[in-house]
Amino acid sequence: MRKLVWVFLLLIGLPFSTTAQQTVYYTINIGTFVDAKADDFAALRPVGFLHAQKLEENLSQVYLGGYKAMDKARSALETVRAAGYVDAYIQERFPREGQNVAVIQITTLPQSKAINWSRYAEAGDLSVLLEDKLIKIVIGTFEDARAARGQLKEIRQKGFSDAFVKVVNSIYLHDLDAFETGNAIKKPLIPIQFEEDAPIVETAKNIPAREYSRSAYPENGTAAPSEWTRRGVETKKSPTVSLPEIRVKVKRRSALELQKVLKSEGLYTSGLDGYYGQGTKSAYQRFIDQNYDYRKYLTLAETMPKVNNANGDRLQNAINNLLNNPAGVEGYPSPLAQAYQAYVLFVQLGPDNTVNNLMNTALKAAYLDAPPQMIPGFDYRATYAYNDLTQLILHLYYIHAAPGINYTVPCWLAERHPQEVAAANANFMGRTLPMQDCNEFEDWQEINVLSAIAKDLATEPVSSEVKAKSAAARSSILLARQPLSPDLTDDLERWNTSLWQGASTWGNADPLHGRIVTTLKVAYFQAQVRLEDYFMNKDFRPAEATGLALATLRTVVGNELERFVP
Repeated sequence: MRKLVWVFLLLIGLPFSTTAQQTVYYTINIGTFVDAKADDFAALRPVGFLHAQKLEENLSQVYLGGYKAMDKARSALETVRAAGYVDAYIQERFPREGQNVAVIQITTLPQSKAINWSRYAEAGDLSVLLEDKLIKIVIGTFEDARAARGQLKEIRQKGFSDAFVKVVNSIYLHDLDAFETGNAIKKPLIPIQFEEDAPIVETAKNIPAREYSRSAYPENGTAAPSEWTRRGVETKKSPTVSLPEIRVKVKRRSALELQKVLKSEGLYTSGLDGYYGQGTKSAYQRFIDQNYDYRKYLTLAETMPKVNNANGDRLQNAINNLLNNPAGVEGYPSPLAQAYQAYVLFVQLGPDNTVNNLMNTALKAAYLDAPPQMIPGFDYRATYAYNDLTQLILHLYYIHAAPGINYTVPCWLAERHPQEVAAANANFMGRTLPMQDCNEFEDWQEINVLSAIAKDLATEPVSSEVKAKSAAARSSILLARQPLSPDLTDDLERWNTSLWQGASTWGNADPLHGRIVTTLKVAYFQAQVRLEDYFMNKDFRPAEATGLALATLRTVVGNELERFVP
């Protein structure tokens, strides 16, 4: 059915446009490798500047480039994956994650140019700022610009006459080491203490550069529950989306359509201007107070049961309530339970061998007997070092998607880790992944009334499978950090127009139908106005917020009102 196709398009990740909502820095995370050298990635040199972060012993996290535009990052990612690094992903960095620091910039070079790193190293400890195909070589950091200026004369005397002081956010800085400079610069390694009794599963000797971790597996693959249960995890209830204030000075089609309906009911007496001012607000309230059908559906909405995500499966309920009971996933043989134990450990301890052990064991178990078409696009049998939540949550998603693991992703994961979940969603383009029905708007009166009317108008009950897809799509929309693509926005506008053409035709055929359609319109356009403000509060422009609001409404009532859309 057409509704399933559209919801599936939303579910697989939403084709967002590339307009950034804030200053975001993108880099390509290629993966974790042992004995990595830049020459191992020679095929990627034309794409961007290769740089690495040293981890433990001979492990390195390898990255490519730095981009200020998502479209350039996506283009680079396509090339990287085509070169065989299918588990690579775009990693986003936000200015709030760093701090302003002073540096001395000594030169700017094209990425394609061969660089004499030894010459520049004479100036001091080098770092680079990456902007697409440009490399800016800098010295520092310094406590402040004044301290940097104190060193500027000395730097210029070394032959770098064009050097100057600048203040940058630390998220744009990348330290240089032997990997980037071909051994022209070497920095001492910081020794890391490993568990003395941890068995080595495989040695790094003579193993080519690939994704690998020295992590050892406990005999039974499980963590000692007492070690992390008593530390606890911050407990909290999953919050609903707060009711946003409606902007008065934004002109919008949704407010205009609401005004038209209220004016036809004799409740709105001002001009049809599309601004949600006091006149529109008062007329809407009078409609609520006076309209029998609206009050009927309001009562119905208030008595309808709230979404209950308890489905009788103990592990699913334990996952859903993990923030309140971090010990709840203990004792289950499922690989997913091990993965969530690893998550709890990571939150409390950060990178840790036990986290690596649990996640690697869970990955192997999840795909051990999987048919070839279900195997993920990376080596699940390799061993991985989990040095950030981005990698851990991505692999948690892959375990959720494994055959035979029929558990939904909990709502709290996106609420607690929006950036990491957004990165995981981006890697799941073209895949379905079940998500918990979060019922994000359960306290919004206009949404609840709209939903009650739509259910009353449905020609047949909507299946639980379709409801789940809609809920997952809605969660994806709420996680959106970029606007919808023009094509999807146009499709939503066509759907919206068809919906009201069909509903109006049905309403004109009978006075009773007409009353219901009037009530439906008031609830729908009021909900659209409110949703637009919700997305504008997330820094989307009004036109972008309109598309996201329509997408949300389609997940709320699109299935029930399909009868009106040819």
